[in-house]
Amino acid sequence: MGVWGKYNWSEKKAHHNLENDIFFRGKFLTSEDELCIVCADLFAETGNDPFQMIHIPNGGSRTAWEGRNFKRMGVRAGVPDYLMSNKEGKPVAWFEFKFGKNGLSENQKRFQAWTGLPFVIIRTPDEFLKSLKELGL
Repeated sequence: MGVWGKYNWSEKKAHHNLENDIFFRGKFLTSEDELCIVCADLFAETGNDPFQMIHIPNGGSRTAWEGRNFKRMGVRAGVPDYLMSNKEGKPVAWFEFKFGKNGLSENQKRFQAWTGLPFVIIRTPDEFLKSLKELGL
């Protein structure tokens, strides 16, 4: 069985007229945070070292004081959600998770053009697993 188990995702999506929700392992994922958590769990299941997938928590609500301090410490808008490394610790790609029809922000586009590493956009657990395989992770 594939990642979706016994479910045929295309049929399920058409049958339920689901536009953005992702059905994975018996439950619907309804946000980018849930997608990130599922993919981090999948990465852990691969047996890779946890330091190979590093989350960069740029988003979220902060007070003005926290936002100012984080910016002064080097937090930058547009930096992707994860930095992926190989087993030797060499960075190999940036992963940006998007949910539904969300696209890249202007700052993310600038970062994508700036970086010398692959910039992978992940929308589903299947895309995540496929990207890991393609990158040799």
